[in-house]
Amino acid sequence: MNYIKYAIGEIILVVIGILIALQVNNQNEIRKNKLLEKRYITDLIADLQKDSIALTDLVTEAKETARIKSKLKLYFNGQPVQTDSLDIFFKSQWTPFRVFTPTKTTMEEMKNSGRLDLVSDREIKRKIIGLYDQYDLLHQDELLFMASTRQLQELGRSHLNDIDAPTEDEIISLFGEREVRNNIRVNYATGRKSVTSKTLSACELMLSDLRKYLNKLKK
Repeated sequence: MNYIKYAIGEIILVVIGILIALQVNNQNEIRKNKLLEKRYITDLIADLQKDSIALTDLVTEAKETARIKSKLKLYFNGQPVQTDSLDIFFKSQWTPFRVFTPTKTTMEEMKNSGRLDLVSDREIKRKIIGLYDQYDLLHQDELLFMASTRQLQELGRSHLNDIDAPTEDEIISLFGEREVRNNIRVNYATGRKSVTSKTLSACELMLSDLRKYLNKLKK
């Protein structure tokens, strides 16, 4: 009888030991995941800071291209425009532009390792995913603008003696071509300005949210 009590006592002690060990391991895992989450959030902030700088430059460029496009549309509609600026206006519509390349190092690491779920705040995680979806939308818009730019380049090469130094008379003659006018009217410059500005706002808002979230994690 005493042996049975002793055996039961031993089993209870073993079970208690296992439960304590599991609890310790679970706490260690939670602590480890929290540290990893902080590291990912910190790295995401660093990535988005680079994106914000790049997008700010692109917004400036896109606004200028859209502004000049509006000048050309006035010219096409017969309204007065300084003809000595036509070469600058024209070249701005086909000159190669910078394409936004987001810094995806941290996001790709999180996705590929299955650790995106380490972001414990569901709303923050949803916003992070939404921002990178917005990056993809901007990329699609840039592809459209790029295709239109290449088309205008080809039109310029076929009509101008020197596409890098067109004369005023050549440009005026070129603008008489319906295909050229229509290309500039629908070359996505205005849309690119809108999407780029929207993406920059989303990036800066995400940065603000992540900084607040990181401060919350550190408490």
